[in-house]
Amino acid sequence: MKHFLLFCICFFVLNLLHAQSPEFIPYQSNYLWGYCDSLKNIVIPCKYTEVSFFSGNFAKVSINGKYGFINKAGEQIAPCIYNNVWNFRNGFSQVMIRSKWGVIDSTGQEIIPCIYDYLRFSLSGFSIVGINKKEGTINSKTGEQIIPFIYDMMKRMSYDGLILAKTNGKYIFLDKTGNQVNPHKYDYVEWMYEYLIPVKRDNKWGYVNSKGKEIIPCIHDYVGESFSEGLAMVELNGKYGVVDTTGKLIIPLIYDGMYDFSEGLEGVKINEKWGFIDKTGKQVIPCIYDEICDDVTCILNDAIRVKFNGKCGFIDKTGKQIVPCIYDEVYNQNGFLYLKLNEKWILADTTGQQISSLMYDDVGYSYDGFVIVGMNEKYGFINKAGEQIIPMTYDSIGQFRGGLWVVEINKKYGLIDETGKQILSCSYDKIEFEDKMCKVSNRGRCIGYVSLFTKRVYFDDY
Repeated sequence: MKHFLLFCICFFVLNLLHAQSPEFIPYQSNYLWGYCDSLKNIVIPCKYTEVSFFSGNFAKVSINGKYGFINKAGEQIAPCIYNNVWNFRNGFSQVMIRSKWGVIDSTGQEIIPCIYDYLRFSLSGFSIVGINKKEGTINSKTGEQIIPFIYDMMKRMSYDGLILAKTNGKYIFLDKTGNQVNPHKYDYVEWMYEYLIPVKRDNKWGYVNSKGKEIIPCIHDYVGESFSEGLAMVELNGKYGVVDTTGKLIIPLIYDGMYDFSEGLEGVKINEKWGFIDKTGKQVIPCIYDEICDDVTCILNDAIRVKFNGKCGFIDKTGKQIVPCIYDEVYNQNGFLYLKLNEKWILADTTGQQISSLMYDDVGYSYDGFVIVGMNEKYGFINKAGEQIIPMTYDSIGQFRGGLWVVEINKKYGLIDETGKQILSCSYDKIEFEDKMCKVSNRGRCIGYVSLFTKRVYFDDY
């Protein structure tokens, strides 16, 4: 019985490992690409100059610079005739022939011909397209014209089908059939996918809603670019206040300057000094600072960037000092406080506690509990305890995706994971992230791939 149980466990584990192995692995032979299985058995012949990992049931392949698609049976779903293709999404792919765009379905049938200079395909019923420097809309399924190609610019503004169109230097709002939804022509519109959209008419600002109705009339000298926590700042005659989404004035127009609400606080300015109020207008932090943060990331974890007598520090949301105002520059990023003094950087946590005794020449992006640091033009990582996770040996640390970082030494690129383990040595001319993989090139030619899922390397010698 014990032997039978052990056999069952082993059989289950082996099957699980087999199920997790990639079924179609890019494989190169004699400078041509195909696919093999995890045992290096060829499953799709090596006859392409370039291939990608499968995305769903399809993979992008290339022959002599032209692209098409194959399925997992190796069948050519779309011939390699396109100058550019996008991965299939919801059964459709945008494709290009000689700088003209169209759309194919998952059978390779061209449902929108490649005749458009510009195409923003959407399954919501209509797609915005451009031809001869004019834009209109077509039915996404049939390709039939809905709105004629008479506009200089078009942009979808909401999921309700609201479209912003430009003609003769003015902006108007249309519904999805092409009818103008309000009588006004605007001088400027903020391109934002929000419930309320800032608009400018006759040199005054207001808001329209997602159906194009002007909810807050254009009577203000300035309005905030977006509503934050249901409120937006407005300006009239040099004074700032706050309105809600109905246009009601919640905080009176009494301030000389103002920032958007963040974490329940609004930065306000009186007599050239800054402080904070809450949503009711109550003064939470007095207006005593020369400068405060204008970025939501600077208020996270109760650390607010402030400037006093020309020096920077941090306070919490009650006004209590976290880091004294003695630094030349300070930043708050993903749980780290960056403090610059005399051209050197110190790192602290959000309580102001210094996490490393070292002072760095440069600091960079922070991610998931660690931060890029540099000394003597070399870069590595430390964690929140100040420990050196990855030594400062790289000339640069660049793109990040799927747990992999692109690193550089002597203008050659490699890959490391989040622990600093070397996936690829710095020996390659170019490394690019593409969907679920890294594409590795030397001398202008793709020579292999790295899976973002398994971190496995698939080169000629695989």
